[in-house]
Amino acid sequence: MFKIKPYNTLICLMAIYMFTTLTYTLWPVSSPNKIVGFLIFFNVVWIYCRHLTKKKAIILFVTTFIVGLSFINSPDPFAYVSDAIYLLISILLLMEIDNDISKNKLLCALEESEKFIKWTVILCDLVLCVGFFDARCYDSSQWEGSYFIGYTNASHTMASGACLLLVFTLYIIRNKKNIVSFMYFVPSIIAILKSGARTFLIPIVIVCFFFYAYHIKNFSIKLLVFPIAIICATYVFLNSSMVEKFSFSVNNQYTDMNFLGRLTNGRTAFWVVDLLAFGNYNIIQKLVGNGFQYVYMVNERNFNLAIWAHNDFINCLLSVGIIGTFIYVYMLYRTGKKIVKMPRRDIMIKTLLFFYILLPAFLNGFYTYQHYFYSFIILVILYEKYYCELGRKV
Repeated sequence: MFKIKPYNTLICLMAIYMFTTLTYTLWPVSSPNKIVGFLIFFNVVWIYCRHLTKKKAIILFVTTFIVGLSFINSPDPFAYVSDAIYLLISILLLMEIDNDISKNKLLCALEESEKFIKWTVILCDLVLCVGFFDARCYDSSQWEGSYFIGYTNASHTMASGACLLLVFTLYIIRNKKNIVSFMYFVPSIIAILKSGARTFLIPIVIVCFFFYAYHIKNFSIKLLVFPIAIICATYVFLNSSMVEKFSFSVNNQYTDMNFLGRLTNGRTAFWVVDLLAFGNYNIIQKLVGNGFQYVYMVNERNFNLAIWAHNDFINCLLSVGIIGTFIYVYMLYRTGKKIVKMPRRDIMIKTLLFFYILLPAFLNGFYTYQHYFYSFIILVILYEKYYCELGRKV
């Protein structure tokens, strides 16, 4: 009799979500992506509730209650339902990977779904490669340059999907020990560099370091590769769209922001205004937030831009208040604590894993970019349950 395996289903849905995102504009409607997103949400809740402890039940109840209040407080709650789902998925999955049994099951799911993942990765690579030569895949409407968006609706969305593609690629080449296998990463890396989405430089560096540390075994080759890699990386970066984006942000003559404000593309200005808005909340609003829509309303009113805070913690404060923010920070703390306790003493790798979370969380969004978030989940499982175990050491 056919039996659905929740962990296998989740891994396959993540791969499908990556594909439907990177081919977003090729579909006649956007529903495939939204349907897959909702299926992931229900799948995560299903996995979370399979072995419900008292602590997990309390976290689920409080988080659901706070998010439910955010719907009541929003003038148009269903327009921002994705923000609520993203936060719920992130909190529940971070709680789940704190459990060794769940991580082992997710690793088994990766192994059992390997063929499906491999073909999905190949298809996504082909989509990106075709997009490089398609004029429709470039956006020149902002930032005084031409930036690669692929067949998505925005460069950051494409780059987030490419990050998940990077980590899935790392998984399927985990047993390859030759330097030539680095070519599998090339489409994803080029796509991110051409996107101008600076936050996503972080996963490029981290995945490349993983490859260098674990997939090049000969020490002499490592010594030879390192300076060559630095030179090549510098050349590629200087000739990518990232340099245009940095240059535009720093030298933008049409803004009266200070250097830090220009460098962060206005983020510091958003943060100040958003924190002042939070300071004006009453005590109830400070505790439970004022809905996911409110941060968009504040920034639209002050900057004529209906955008989120580009900082997870400020975004959570305004949306789900101190209680919701505390739960999210607590999940990140538990994850960080687990990383520190991982068996291998690879301080550099563990530091990079912290950067993988914290830099996007502070400078753009960690839970708000779900593909990026999923890439972290898979990377942590791959590191702890594959690279850290001597029997599976590459």
